[in-house]
Amino acid sequence: LAVLDLESVSGDSAIAATPVRDARWRIESLGGDIDLHDLDPARVAILAETFSGSIESHADGAASTHSSGASDRGRRLRVDPPGADARIAIESFSGDIRLHRAR
Repeated sequence: LAVLDLESVSGDSAIAATPVRDARWRIESLGGDIDLHDLDPARVAILAETFSGSIESHADGAASTHSSGASDRGRRLRVDPPGADARIAIESFSGDIRLHRAR
């Protein structure tokens, strides 16, 4: 898939696909979980953010941060390998985000 624009209010989303070269994916969920499978962390840049959910990643080179604001909520994970040729932006308000690498 080259372009993916997915929004969900309360349903879970599960995607098992590998982004092609120059792909741009945007995935948003208000309350459902987001699961991405078959990712190649050597060639895909990922920015994942959630306000009150969790982020679980099996991607090498992931740098996860926890918000230190007044509410002490929010998680953010960035995977930005050199030479990445595809980009994925993921946002969730209260759902969990899980990233699974290709086998």
